[in-house]
Amino acid sequence: MAILEALSIVIKSKWAKVFCFELESDCNNVVLWLRNPFCSPLAFRPIVDACLRFGASLNWRINSIGRDCNQAADSLAKSGINRHLDYVIVAD
Repeated sequence: MAILEALSIVIKSKWAKVFCFELESDCNNVVLWLRNPFCSPLAFRPIVDACLRFGASLNWRINSIGRDCNQAADSLAKSGINRHLDYVIVAD
């Protein structure tokens, strides 16, 4: 779901078609499923397909990153859990 959310944010930005967008995930299965959707379980196929539809108009790639290297993203995610409002700040 986080990948889908990230793609939906990027696709609306003015730099979406200008730059290559790189996603990093510490979930090897998600990376595998997005690189080869036929490996994804049927229960997750609608989400994988939605990610690929969003990403079809973007220049993007997904990479696997170890959880120990992903401390900044982990801190941001944990701080977002306690937030009462959903918001995203994107600065150009």
